[in-house]
Amino acid sequence: MLSFLSSFSTSFLAAVLIWPFLAAALTLPILIMQYRRYNKVSFGRSALIYIFILYALVLVSFTLYPMPDDPVAFCTAYQLSPVLNPLVAIMDIRTDGMRAVLQLAMNVAFFVPFGILARILFGWKFWRTVLGSFLLSLAVEIAQLTGAFGLYPCSYRLFDVNDLIVNTLGGMVGFGLAMLIPKREIERAEKDAAVRQAGLLRMMVALVIDQIIAIGLAIAVLVAVYLFINKDIAMDVRDWVNVGVLLVVHIMIPYIARGWSIGSRMVRFNHDDKRRSFIRRTLFYVLRAAYLWLLFLSSNGLITLLVVVVTLVVWAKWKRLPYQII
Repeated sequence: MLSFLSSFSTSFLAAVLIWPFLAAALTLPILIMQYRRYNKVSFGRSALIYIFILYALVLVSFTLYPMPDDPVAFCTAYQLSPVLNPLVAIMDIRTDGMRAVLQLAMNVAFFVPFGILARILFGWKFWRTVLGSFLLSLAVEIAQLTGAFGLYPCSYRLFDVNDLIVNTLGGMVGFGLAMLIPKREIERAEKDAAVRQAGLLRMMVALVIDQIIAIGLAIAVLVAVYLFINKDIAMDVRDWVNVGVLLVVHIMIPYIARGWSIGSRMVRFNHDDKRRSFIRRTLFYVLRAAYLWLLFLSSNGLITLLVVVVTLVVWAKWKRLPYQII
């Protein structure tokens, strides 16, 4: 058993290092969905989102990662055959006794959070939760059977049809437990509702969305220059392209669109937090450009850190970003 577990050491460390980036990637679309649907993210709902992300990461970690470090050695030493007989669980109980019972109980418990979150966080009905639990369990089992859908040359986890049954049962139990929790009705956002005095989280989500778009646009432009003009020119104009897309995505679009950027539109937040004269509004976006340049494009890490610290201090005192004081 110890030799089997020792095969996973390196990939376990990789999974730990990847965790914060995976958490951020999973959190962003859920926050967008919450802002679009409810026009706010309350503390309780934020906690539920965090629990959901944590649960998703635990589910992936326990079912797919870590992968054995040496594929050839592992696939040669271990031949895992799928368990397709649903009666095997009963025979395991007769053979292993309480140990097999505890394993089944753990598989049930593993999907109880999914059933709870499906009802409370997403508002799913019973049969949708049952189907979701089954499909999620099936996806996990297929991933185990196929070596994470072909990423690994052999099956390094055991496919067991009994897991489909008990995992689905776990989702049903979770749904039943969620029915005991009082459900607060949350009003959906009005179709055209917009927030101008937004919280820091909402503004950061919009900023991240816009920056992802800016990065993608910069990469597309540089690839086009590299392929169709000259690769040396692509390297020379890289900084200018980064500045250009920052100005287009973060400044020109919201300036022309009366405060709406692509990211702010997605989370129902308008950058024009108050009425300003033409000159003051222009100065507002110039300062916003300088702020974002220091935050994203400065080559000096200390300057970027200083911008973050100033942002937090100004927000703590005035509930504004530095450029919004204008």
